[in-house]
Amino acid sequence: MHTCPKCNGKGYESYYEDGRLVTDPCYHCSTTGEVDSLTYREDRLASVAVRIATQEEEDCRKAINNDPDSEGYSTHAAECWMSEWDYFSMRVYDRQDSVMGELSKLSIEQQDVLIAWNEYVCEPIVYNEQVVYDESVSLHREEVQDEEYCDTFDGVDDIPF
Repeated sequence: MHTCPKCNGKGYESYYEDGRLVTDPCYHCSTTGEVDSLTYREDRLASVAVRIATQEEEDCRKAINNDPDSEGYSTHAAECWMSEWDYFSMRVYDRQDSVMGELSKLSIEQQDVLIAWNEYVCEPIVYNEQVVYDESVSLHREEVQDEEYCDTFDGVDDIPF
């Protein structure tokens, strides 16, 4: 059994709604704080899908904003009566399912490489006492516990995307 990623093993989720703290049972683990291995793996693969979908939408946003004939990404959002952040989040959410479908077509080994890539924590690069590159924030940073598994991962040069 693995710690539930939704509630961090507490069995309950707390959030603020209308200025008050609300605590609900975690639907993901049914208040046990733990999930089985299959659910844990699917959650980790879904995290990869979110990361890829986010990058795809970021590339789309940059392409729209760099197109001289386009009115810009924020105009697209405004046409949908949404803020740019809400529009971006909606588009990532829409892309997530198609990316997950593509990930499910990959072999288990390829999926494991992508999961390791998503959870890989690299040290920030510092130049002249300033952080130049920092990819130390991972969706599952606190869950990277299997050091032997992490040590076997050196990097990904040929991800099939």
